[in-house]
Amino acid sequence: AALVVWDWYGSRVPGLRLMRLARFARLIRQSQRMYVLLQKVKAMLYIKIAHLVIDITILVLVLMWLAHVLCCFWYMIGKHEEGSDTGATWLSSGEYSKVGVSYEYLTALHWSLTQITPASMEGSPKCSAERLYNVFVIFAGFVVGSSMVATLTAMMTQYRMQLGERMRKMRQLHDFLVQENTGKVLTRAIKVQINSVLRHRQKLRANQVEL
Repeated sequence: AALVVWDWYGSRVPGLRLMRLARFARLIRQSQRMYVLLQKVKAMLYIKIAHLVIDITILVLVLMWLAHVLCCFWYMIGKHEEGSDTGATWLSSGEYSKVGVSYEYLTALHWSLTQITPASMEGSPKCSAERLYNVFVIFAGFVVGSSMVATLTAMMTQYRMQLGERMRKMRQLHDFLVQENTGKVLTRAIKVQINSVLRHRQKLRANQVEL
């Protein structure tokens, strides 16, 4: 993480700026490839809980990537002390002026996560540029945070509905077997077989797609 910050903002040589932009573009491409890979893995699995885990993993990765981008800009603003209208930045004050890049990056990452989530920390803007950026991030974090919470809630609700439907059908099957006076051994064998089929569901066919 510290190397990423150093690559992006640790030097002011014009030639290295193009290199940092190229690395940023490569990071975006790698993120897209990771998303496509996770979607392919999801398509290969037929277990609902696996789909839920993959969807949550994608959501968390998107959140961390966004927090990383926001924290890098926050770090960049803090490094430009000469552009501060108050003569100070969040990096030039307090404990941050005596520590290494790794701690500074982790602090910036912590700050960015507090703008997206309900968490909090002691850091605060020290100049107009930082305060303006903080206001922008608060609005962006409000939109992104609420959207991610809504998305996660929808995922969990859909999974619970599917699980509840499966349990309802299994109870209905159990009541039917009891009604028909099926023996305990046969009842257990039928349930095991049905659970096995449900866990290894076949691929969807064209006539099953409702479009």
